[in-house]
Amino acid sequence: MKVSKIFAPVVFGALATAGASVHAAGTTAGKLITSEATLSFDVNGQQQANVTSKNNFNVDVQVDFGLGLTINTIHDNKVGSPGSETASYTDVVFGAVKLSNTGNSDVIFTLEPKSVTSGTSATINSQSYEDTVDIAATSSYKVYLDADGNGELSSSEKSAGPLTGSGKFETAALSADSSATYLVVVEDLKVQGKNGDIVLSLVEAKAKSTTVSRVTDSGNTPETLDLAAMDPSAQTPNTPDGIDVVFSDGTTDSLGDNIETITDGLVLSLPDLTNPDPTDPDNDQNGFIKTSKVVWDPFNGASASAKAIPNATIEYTITVRNNGSSNAANVVVTDDLSTITNELKFCSDATSAEACKNLTVTTDDGNGGNFDAQVTITKAALESTDTEAKVTFAELPAGGSAIITFTAKVQ
Repeated sequence: MKVSKIFAPVVFGALATAGASVHAAGTTAGKLITSEATLSFDVNGQQQANVTSKNNFNVDVQVDFGLGLTINTIHDNKVGSPGSETASYTDVVFGAVKLSNTGNSDVIFTLEPKSVTSGTSATINSQSYEDTVDIAATSSYKVYLDADGNGELSSSEKSAGPLTGSGKFETAALSADSSATYLVVVEDLKVQGKNGDIVLSLVEAKAKSTTVSRVTDSGNTPETLDLAAMDPSAQTPNTPDGIDVVFSDGTTDSLGDNIETITDGLVLSLPDLTNPDPTDPDNDQNGFIKTSKVVWDPFNGASASAKAIPNATIEYTITVRNNGSSNAANVVVTDDLSTITNELKFCSDATSAEACKNLTVTTDDGNGGNFDAQVTITKAALESTDTEAKVTFAELPAGGSAIITFTAKVQ
């Protein structure tokens, strides 16, 4: 099974809606800015000593940050079930999220991935996408640092472990005017969907805290500010002898809300063996169809006039077709006659010459070749005492099909 990232220009790609614009960081928070005014004067033409007055203040904290998506690729996890069965995915990267700190202090952020309710739409790169399938409640998000910035979860990044936290994941302090990329991963994604379904996921970022070195005439005083506990919209008087905070993560020149979000998504690329129109055996969109025809009877022989009377030979054809965009693994086809052996029994070349045939399988990989090496026939020369025909495909390729034929006698 493949899971395709949605996005442009690179994973039909990553679905991405981003947060507000960001600003330049400017002077570092906590820095002491000192300015001095000088007064000069004279008395009766005599210059007097200058009078000076100094003013000090510390630069306040400007919280500003943004989210974006970096490289996105197709993630092939090679796990899945056909049709509308439950599919399990391992270490699925929903998005490589770039967090940029454009404020003027080092900030610890929290990243909170959230599933999107089925039916919710998101406009990504000017195109609208609708979430068509929900993630199971047992699926769990993790966030990893993308140390090499390639948008993939490498073995070393996984070994380094995810960010700490449960639900909300805490980053290391991100320096002013810097950025880092984080991988939003579902380690045990479970969905019940079909080929082409879209799963959206949202990531919410918030500034958690900042530690500012407040410079004074007597030295530096580190102050840790709990940004998450503050009201971003509050407009309070300036504190002359302290450090205040302004959240500027909103639109240009407006207060923000200390929340930035981005939406990303996956296109489920599953095998599809379902039957959209089971009443039409010739519809090539059907994934699993069984048909029959009478090939011999005692009175008409092997002719088009043969009828399904006692002792007639019936030829069965089972067509298996993978109309999905991912290979199906461990596909098993069985035909069980155990409950109708009084009416129908298998036959083969070895047991009858009355148009009976051994079980055969013909494969077509959809590209001019076959996948015969993936086929295991439990027993080809079926006898009247057998109760089951069984064929196993180690792998049924996307776009591939197989035709199984065998015969049985009407009792």
